[in-house]
Amino acid sequence: MKLKLIVFALIAVAVLGIGYHPAQALSTNINIVPDCVSASVASAYSLTYDRDNTGAGAEAIEITITDGAGKLLYYEADTFLVGYTYNSPGGIVVGYSAAPEWNPLIVKIVSLAGNGLAEELVYHNTGTCAGLPDYPYQGAPIPAGFQLRTITCDTPVYDSPAGSPVGENRIRAGQTWYVNTTAKTAGDGSSWSEVFVAGYKNGYVPSSCVQ
Repeated sequence: MKLKLIVFALIAVAVLGIGYHPAQALSTNINIVPDCVSASVASAYSLTYDRDNTGAGAEAIEITITDGAGKLLYYEADTFLVGYTYNSPGGIVVGYSAAPEWNPLIVKIVSLAGNGLAEELVYHNTGTCAGLPDYPYQGAPIPAGFQLRTITCDTPVYDSPAGSPVGENRIRAGQTWYVNTTAKTAGDGSSWSEVFVAGYKNGYVPSSCVQ
């Protein structure tokens, strides 16, 4: 079964300073699990497309799953009419076309550039395969004191504790991010967690959303 029948949908990536912004597709109740040989969607969800990047009333997307070294494990490109809503029952599994060699396993959905719109990363998630090595990280180093944590609620990303939302960037429930294990307290007494977003400036989310 092609992955277009289980399109994983919008979990906007909050990346500060490197130009990623959420696309317009709307979704609910997504749970994606990439593993050593396949990727699965555990729960039912709906997905509505409303970003015309083709000039023909449709949204063009690419779906990729890669390993930590960028080896392509799964690829699909397709278009969906703007206004179309797909309702998935969940419980669907798709296999890879190649075996991963490095962790992490990375799932992405990209809404392509076109019709005056820039390319947008609309979904990102990671998983691991037991026994595989971690690919040597290249880029901004993961700060000391940050560990992988699960996000438990949908939340905007803020520029500082109790600060202002950063554009339309959001982190979604079920994602995993490197989070500072030491929370920061804002002036109003609320607790905030710093999230590493692969750049040199991090964002903040309420600590209540971090498991």
